[in-house]
Amino acid sequence: MAEELFRMEASDLEGIVAQSAGISTEDGFPPSVNAVLAMLELNRDISQHRSSQMNEKKVCQADLIFTMTSAHLQIAQGRYPAAASKMLMLKPGCDIFDPYGADLDIYRRCRDQIRESIRERLPVLIELLKKK
Repeated sequence: MAEELFRMEASDLEGIVAQSAGISTEDGFPPSVNAVLAMLELNRDISQHRSSQMNEKKVCQADLIFTMTSAHLQIAQGRYPAAASKMLMLKPGCDIFDPYGADLDIYRRCRDQIRESIRERLPVLIELLKKK
């Protein structure tokens, strides 16, 4: 959901590419049914999306890396200490928990929290683009 929500919110910004990657996933898993349904409510079809595991190549290529929780941030910084300075929580001081396995209402709340957080973080990305 986060990758597609980012594309929605940053669609008018040139030069920004979003790619989601998980710390505790493997490559190739489809999104959950409730994730697909929550996004269809925004007229976005993520049914063809597949999970991607965070790896050194992706970390090195990224200008910024946003994590959903403080635990994810700590794990990512521990695994890739050279890139720790470009890692931030999507919503500073507030974890956005993975709704995997939850009901549709929980997915909706998570979707809305991610979307709001992306909107709040867009100024950081705009500043980054100005420096390039």
